Formats: sequence, structure tokens, C-alpha cells
Amino acid sequence: LSIVRPSIIESAYTHPAPGWIDGFKMADPIIRAYGLGQIPEFPGIPEGIIDIIPVDFVVNALLAVAANPPPAGEVHHYNMSSGSRNPLRFFELYEWIRAYFEEHPLPERGRGEHKVPEWDFPGNLTVERMLRRAERLTDIAEQVVTHLPKSKAMREAVRRVDRDKARVDFVKRYSDLYGMYTETEVVYTDDRTLALFESLGAEDKAMFPFDAAMVDWKYYLQ
Repeated sequence: LSIVRPSIIESAYTHPAPGWIDGFKMADPIIRAYGLGQIPEFPGIPEGIIDIIPVDFVVNALLAVAANPPPAGEVHHYNMSSGSRNPLRFFELYEWIRAYFEEHPLPERGRGEHKVPEWDFPGNLTVERMLRRAERLTDIAEQVVTHLPKSKAMREAVRRVDRDKARVDFVKRYSDLYGMYTETEVVYTDDRTLALFESLGAEDKAMFPFDAAMVDWKYYLQ
């Protein structure tokens, strides 16, 4: 029996194409929302490690593990992670994504380009208070617009409130979901996984790479 535990699986590094992933998931919705200027702040420790691993590295490791079973009666565990030997810090992820969107801003329909917010990393409790305040304000605004006389202006006001409410709900949902990952201080080692990779021949290493130290995070994220 071999057990492979990947950390947060993200887009491919090289195969089948750089940036490929099946669906719109994990960090992608947050990155897009940030590029649209919709996330003014996010919980997390700036120096905290965001342990992600490209999906093609996970697949390649699974193939290597399956091809090299342990002796009968033994169980081998493999961490497919990057935090130990090639850590990506939360503030690095933020800075490289911010730099990308400043150079390649997303277009805003009929209004030029979206400007990305600047994060101060105020901490989880401060962000939670900000979100609770934003929820209360959108709830009050929703109650107000429902009592306005029916008109074109009222319909536009309803659309704006709905849009703001959806934005607050989105940020709160993803803050709750990923907040723990951006504040964790646990680091998983991948010594056994590295030893397996080093045991492969040169041709297999080139065709099926999964050494987390090979990932250039700035290139990967941008």
C-alpha cells in the first residue's frame, strides 16, 4: 500500500500545457476576483506558507509511486508538497499577482480598466469585522431599495445592491474556506517523495518531473 497526500493542487506547470486545470477552482476564482478589484483585503499571515503543487507534478508522482510499490506488508506515505524545500509566502503570491494585473489589467466594460486593491494584511479578525460590517450595510441597502417606488432608477439601485451583496458573499465564502491555509504554520516535508524522484533515470526525470524545488513561483503565477 502506498498513500500519496498532495497539498493544494493547482494548475499545471508544463503538461498538458502551462496553466491548464480542469475547471475553475481552487485559487483561480480568488485571483480573478482580485484582478477585477473585488477583494479589498484577505486574511492571512504575510510570511505564511501557501503550500500548493501543480497538478501535473501530482500525476507524475502517482505514476512513479505506482511503479515502485513498497515490500509486501509495508505502507509507504508520500507528501506531494512544496512548503518544505520551495516555500511560497503569502506576500510573494500577492505581490507577483498584483504586479501581473498592474501590467495586464482586466478591462472594465465601458469604463476603462480595473484597478487592483493594495492589501495591508491586517489580520483575520480585522478582515472578519470588515466583512460583517459590509454584510450589515448591504442588508440595510437591500431593505431600503425594496421600498422605493418602481422606476428605472430603482431597478438600477437593485442591480447595484445585488452586485455588492454577491461580492461580499463571495469574499466571505472564500475567506472562510482559505483563511486557515493562509494562517497555518504547519510545514509538510517531502523527503520520501524527493528520494523517489532521485531514484529515477534521467529520461523519466525529464518526462515525468515532480520535484517541487523545480517550480519557479513567479513564472508559474504570472
